[in-house]
Amino acid sequence: MPRVAAPPLALALGLAAALALAACGGGSDAKLLAGNTAQEISENLDSVQRLVDEGECVGAEDAALSVSGQVESVEGIDPKLKQLLQEGAERLNEVVDQCVEAEETVEETIPVPTESPEEKADAEKESEQEQKEAEKEQETAKKAAEKEQKEAEKEQEKAEKEAEKEQKEAEKEQEHVEAEGGEPSGGVGPGEGD
Repeated sequence: MPRVAAPPLALALGLAAALALAACGGGSDAKLLAGNTAQEISENLDSVQRLVDEGECVGAEDAALSVSGQVESVEGIDPKLKQLLQEGAERLNEVVDQCVEAEETVEETIPVPTESPEEKADAEKESEQEQKEAEKEQETAKKAAEKEQKEAEKEQEKAEKEAEKEQKEAEKEQEHVEAEGGEPSGGVGPGEGD
């Protein structure tokens, strides 16, 4: 069985949560990750997880590099979102680097040393602690992605309101010009130059 700690891999897979959020909602100007791109990256993350679980480190490394390449090739998204995706892809590659190839099954039975109850309890506590830390880090990454999503939506809404305001001002100016008889304001009116 491969010797990659599940918590760091779970943290790296927090990138998947960011991808899911990045692919959500928003208009065409939202500068978010397109749903199909997010889906492809997510599928490659699943592939990395499966390959690591199977001890196929070379395949996992290739899939992780594919994720990095996909993240690098994404254009037209919010710079902060791209930075989060790049950091997640880098962390994924670090985790995959710790992968240990699965050993071939040996037919000979090798006695397994038994752990003392104290060693077993210590190992369980350590594993639980690592799991809690990984969950905290994953939750932090998820919250950061959610915050980024909300900020992007706020910026888009602000831009839309500004555009509406400019449109209304232009319409008022046009109405004013039309009310003045089609002449721009400040010109010489009828009878003033005679």
